[in-house]
Amino acid sequence: MSELEGRTAVLTGAGKTTGIAFAAAQAFGRAGAKIVLADVIDAGESIAALTDQGIEAISVECDVSTADGVAHLKQRVEARFGGCDILVHAATLFLIAPIEEITPQDWHRVVGVNLDAMYYLTHAFVGGMKERGWGRIIPISSNSYYVGSGNRVHYVSSKAALIGFTRGLAREVGRSGITVNAIVPGVVDTVRDQDPNAPRDIRFVGRDVYEIVREQQCIDMTLRPDHFIGPFMFLATDASAAMTGQAMLIDGGWSHIG
Repeated sequence: MSELEGRTAVLTGAGKTTGIAFAAAQAFGRAGAKIVLADVIDAGESIAALTDQGIEAISVECDVSTADGVAHLKQRVEARFGGCDILVHAATLFLIAPIEEITPQDWHRVVGVNLDAMYYLTHAFVGGMKERGWGRIIPISSNSYYVGSGNRVHYVSSKAALIGFTRGLAREVGRSGITVNAIVPGVVDTVRDQDPNAPRDIRFVGRDVYEIVREQQCIDMTLRPDHFIGPFMFLATDASAAMTGQAMLIDGGWSHIG
C-alpha cells in the first residue's frame, strides 16, 4: 500500500507546474493521494501533468483569500473526495515597496492571500480531519521572517504570522491526530528548474539574484522545487507523527548565517 493511499490533499498555489506546491502535489499523487489544486488561475496544465502520470486530480478555480472562495473549494472537495486530509497553503502574494508606499489596499491584499487564507482553509477543513482522527496541515512561510527583508514588510509580516498560526493551532488540534508544521523556504528558482536557458527576470544591482542568495547561504546552491519533495513527504505522512508546531527551514543555511 502506498504511503498516502486513501488520503486527499488540497494544495493552494499549485496552478503552475513550476513551483514547490506542484512538486508536492506530484509527490503526494505518486504516493497514492487524490489531489485538489486550488488557484486563482486555470490549473489545466498542472492537472494534465498529473493525470498523465495516472494521478487522480481536480482543479478548483477560486480565491482562497475570501470566505466565499474557500466555501466553494470545500463544496467541490467534499462532493468529489469526501474531505481533505492534507492541507498545503502555498498561494502567495509578493509585492515590493517601502513602507511609506504600501497602501492599505496593498497591505490587505498581501495579508489576505498569505495569512487570512490560512484561517479560511483551516476553518473549512479541520472539522473533517478531527472526525477522521487524522490530518496534516502545512503552511508555507518564508525565511524572510528570519533573515529580515526590507521593502516588503507586509509580506514578511504575513509570513511571520504563519509561524504563530502553526504553533497555536498545533497546540489546539494535536490530541485529534492532526499535526501542523510549516515549511519555510528561502529563495527558490522556479524558472531554471523548468528551462536551464530561461532568461533571468529577477535582477538586483545588475546581478543575478540567485548569485547573491548563494553568497548568503551556508550551502552554495540554488534551491529548486524538487529539493522540497522529501520534506513535504515527511510532513504529510505518519513519518512525522511525533512532530508538530515546528517550522522547517529549507534555505541552504541562509537563516543560520543571518
